[in-house]
Amino acid sequence: MRASRRVLSTTVAGLTAVTVAVLQPAGARASEPAPQVRVNQVGYPADGPKVAFAMLPRKVAAVRFEVVTPWGVAYRGTSADDVGSWNASYQAVYRLASPHAFGLYITDALYRKYGGSRQFESFAQQQLNFALGANGWGSSFVVGAGTVFPHCMQSEIANLAGSLTGTGSREDIQLGAVTDGPSTPANFTGLGTVPGMRACSAGHFGPYNTKNAAYEDNVVAWPSVEPADDYVANSLLAFALGAGGGLSGARLG
Repeated sequence: MRASRRVLSTTVAGLTAVTVAVLQPAGARASEPAPQVRVNQVGYPADGPKVAFAMLPRKVAAVRFEVVTPWGVAYRGTSADDVGSWNASYQAVYRLASPHAFGLYITDALYRKYGGSRQFESFAQQQLNFALGANGWGSSFVVGAGTVFPHCMQSEIANLAGSLTGTGSREDIQLGAVTDGPSTPANFTGLGTVPGMRACSAGHFGPYNTKNAAYEDNVVAWPSVEPADDYVANSLLAFALGAGGGLSGARLG
């Protein structure tokens, strides 16, 4: 339902890689500094969540990134989650966030599958739990997973032909669809409807929002509840890998 966006390409090192390669976007000015990736981990618990940020000299419509392992690309994602400027040289910083949780889980699962240690296992499980409801909003970001999940996605199929209450048969909801989840609060300004859209809002998540992250289950809130096929692809791989090693630790919302 949104207009198409120009996308910037970057590459981000994953859990098992030790280098970061960032591709300069097409059309970049020669005088501009190259895009950089910063991982916010200093001072955080070893098994706590780590957030990566792409730092750019100017704003773009969206950032495309990859999580890379020694065996290839484990996850590809896109972020339009602009959290503001870093300094005079880097005027735009994009959070490389949800639903990257599935990508991090996949990275660890493949790491262990091909001979890696269990060093990141608890961290990876935490990421999977986050996507399935163990987060500050108590909501799963996978439709049909758990008892609290997106009911009002910004999806033509779900909004025009499906249930607006999250109930009914599998034909009534986009079972298995994966949405973005929380986003920067500034992304929720200026949201609007399009002709023919059915009004839909579910849950009361506002009290759990912070100055850095917000979540809203409302058809106009594309930063939180717009599904994407690439999100689903990663969730399916994560679940398949988890089934091979057991998902007993996952908590559903």
